[in-house]
Amino acid sequence: MGYDCNETCSYGTYGENCKRNCSRNCAKQEYCNKESGDCDDGCAPGYRGSKCEKECDFGTYGADCVELCSGNCHKNKTCNRVYGECMDGCKEGFQGTLCNEIIN
Repeated sequence: MGYDCNETCSYGTYGENCKRNCSRNCAKQEYCNKESGDCDDGCAPGYRGSKCEKECDFGTYGADCVELCSGNCHKNKTCNRVYGECMDGCKEGFQGTLCNEIIN
């Protein structure tokens, strides 16, 4: 049985003959545009790009990497690309999970 051009790809697939898998990094996991494979609803936290194939750049985090790290992580390390947490603690004078609270 041949491919019917009027058929819609099933959940999690896209492209010609629906042979390609959607990215698991789409905001709605494994849901993508049935033709292009783009994540039309954006990316899961920690990823960016039309198909959410790229990890967040240094200093950014969250959905589509639009959040900026505080810049106050211990030893100038970057924050966690998913939640923005400073995994090794904060620079002196700062506290909180995101190291964005000043210690008085």
